[in-house]
Amino acid sequence: MIRVLIADDQALVRAGFRVLLESEPDIRVVGEAANGEEAITLSRHEHPDVVLMDIRMPGMDGLEAARAIKTEAAITPPIIVALTASSMDEERDLVMRSGVMDDFISKPCREDELLEKLRTHLGLDYLYPDEQPDIDTCTAVAPAGGAELLAELPTDWIDQLHDAVLQGDKGLLDQLIRKVEEMNVPAAHSLQPIADRYEYDLLLRWFNDALEAKTRMLEEYT
Repeated sequence: MIRVLIADDQALVRAGFRVLLESEPDIRVVGEAANGEEAITLSRHEHPDVVLMDIRMPGMDGLEAARAIKTEAAITPPIIVALTASSMDEERDLVMRSGVMDDFISKPCREDELLEKLRTHLGLDYLYPDEQPDIDTCTAVAPAGGAELLAELPTDWIDQLHDAVLQGDKGLLDQLIRKVEEMNVPAAHSLQPIADRYEYDLLLRWFNDALEAKTRMLEEYT
């Protein structure tokens, strides 16, 4: 059984990771921390194999907390995977040069990406079975026409939704979807179930496709 500790200051992000991880029979989430201090305390008592550590948290940040956890568990330290909403290479390099993080994931992350990292670091084969659906299989069951429906929304609304997903802010995303429902019910009804399943990679593709469709339409009319 793989014991995982999730440290992130957003409760909805922690809940999303819990749902994702506990869908695997060989993974158990042993605790959730909202800040660095809580992460250290939980790690001290729960002895996780893996810590998913948000870099930017109030008070003690993720790097400082990770350093303390590694120091306290010097004999058998957990694998610590940095979580960040930034996809910038500069931040990734800074985090990895710290020497306390074993890997790095940008939020929102894909399920297969996270499981592959766990499999690699822990030397496990059974975490990633052959029947694991790839991303195309997952998107095949999503409501059809999502990008086309989103293309009917104003560009600034698509941009706001896009930013909420990049930030991993489920609360803001839900608020925006409720506002979308006031102007376009089918678009909102396509968005909400995907958001509730935290399929953020699919939403990002929809937003990008919608913006490209709007650009093509504008070019055709000019």
